[in-house]
This record gives sequence, structure tokens and C-alpha cells, in this order.
Amino acid sequence: PLRNDVSARAHNKSDIQDQTRGVGFGWFAATVKPNRFAQAKLNLQNQGFETFMPLLERTVRSGRSEHVVLRPAFPGYIFVGFDRDATQWRVINNTFGVSGLVMGAANAPLPVHEALMSSMKARCDDMGKVLPPSAFSAGDRVRILNGPFKDLLAEVSQTTSSNERVRLLLELMGRPVATECDSGALEILDA
Repeated sequence: PLRNDVSARAHNKSDIQDQTRGVGFGWFAATVKPNRFAQAKLNLQNQGFETFMPLLERTVRSGRSEHVVLRPAFPGYIFVGFDRDATQWRVINNTFGVSGLVMGAANAPLPVHEALMSSMKARCDDMGKVLPPSAFSAGDRVRILNGPFKDLLAEVSQTTSSNERVRLLLELMGRPVATECDSGALEILDA
């Protein structure tokens, strides 16, 4: 119960932040020290900065067992939201876990395009986990993310009505082979 209250308060806090953003508000990329994503995110949030770090589900093999873990979609980077004109943004460069902001000309942080940030945030849940596409269509090129055909490319040939399972065509040994896969284990490739 306590955890839900904390997450509800955090969600309400982000709603308030969305309403009080200034004209100069933008999203910026910061490089993160190796294996310090959680530390960087926590320290940035404690300083009052908004953070966004999209996470992907990956299957990791450990001995004979497999575990599903969340890994950053952009290893080595975290997105930080702030008003460049009204914030002392240089403190980000001295935050534990952060190497520094990605800088451009005139020694100023480079903003990430708002359209890109909006589309990334739309594809993630409240915790930053990237959600699978809501619909696949025949002809989509996909990458299989886990299972025996991990990292193979395939083409969607058919979907079920609930869109939970997808029928794929793989090219194995020079021949197309049909198989079915869970839609959550697929990633659509851009054309």
C-alpha cells in the first residue's frame, strides 16, 4: 500500500511539473557512468530535474536459467528535462553517476527534439518500460528479442485477433519457415 501511495505522489508530481514548465523547457541527453544509471536517475531527481530513461525487457541467461531484466534502451545516456534559461544546469555535470551533458556549440547543452521525446514517452509506460507495438500488420519486418530465434529477422505474415501471437516467416537455410511468436518478444524495424 505504501509503495502505491509513493508512486501515486510521484505521478501527481510529474503532472504538476508538466503544467508548470517554462517556455525554455527542453529535454537534453546526459552521458552516464558505466553501471550507474539508477544512481544518476535518483540523484538528478533529488536535485529537482525530470529524468527519462527508456528501458527494454531482455532475457539474460545465467547458468541454466533465464531471467527477464530491464536494460536501458540507450546504454550510457539518460534524458534530463529542465529549463535551460531558468535552471543552474551545470550542476548536472557534477552529479554522482553522470559524466556530463552532451554539449554543442557555444558550450551549451544540445536539446533533444521535442517530437522525438514525445514519441519515445508515448511508447513507454509510467516506469519507462518500452511497450510492445499495439498492432502488427502483414509485411512488417521484425526482430525477435528472445527465445530460440533471438536476434533473427523475420516478416509478419499473420496476426491473431487479440494480437498476442504473431505468425512469422523466417529465412532458415535458404528457405522460408513459418513459426508463431509472442508479440511481446518482437521489435518492429524501421523501413
